[in-house]
Amino acid sequence: MKELSKEEIDEKVKGEYIKYKIIEEQIENIISQREIIKQSIEEIKKSIKTIDKISELKNQNEIWFSIGSDIFLRGNISEKDRVFVNIGSGIIQEKNIENAKKFLNKKIEKMENTLEKINRSIEIQAKKMEDIEKRIQKLLNIKVDKEK
Repeated sequence: MKELSKEEIDEKVKGEYIKYKIIEEQIENIISQREIIKQSIEEIKKSIKTIDKISELKNQNEIWFSIGSDIFLRGNISEKDRVFVNIGSGIIQEKNIENAKKFLNKKIEKMENTLEKINRSIEIQAKKMEDIEKRIQKLLNIKVDKEK
């Protein structure tokens, strides 16, 4: 193998550093996606709990609905055994309570599977970063030896 000059080592270090920074940015983006999915899972879980509480209401039909930041409306629930569910692409479908909960639980399951894939992807990218760090360190050690 040809011995590298200091300039060639510097160029290789710069190239490896650029790869490192690209992977680091990818990991940051993946982590952001992961947090969005986690928030969505929590929102769905809250929806399931709310469905359960509403279906448990006895003769009380009045409820307060949040319509935005700290704003509520008082309303009446005419049916406690049916809800409208966004099934995707803005399509709303009426479902009974049990089917709505099944749908939401399947949605959570899919999101949790996606989280597992994301976590594996982060691990793979982190391993790539470790490998790059080792290559950079090796190149820098060669450069230091040349300067002696």
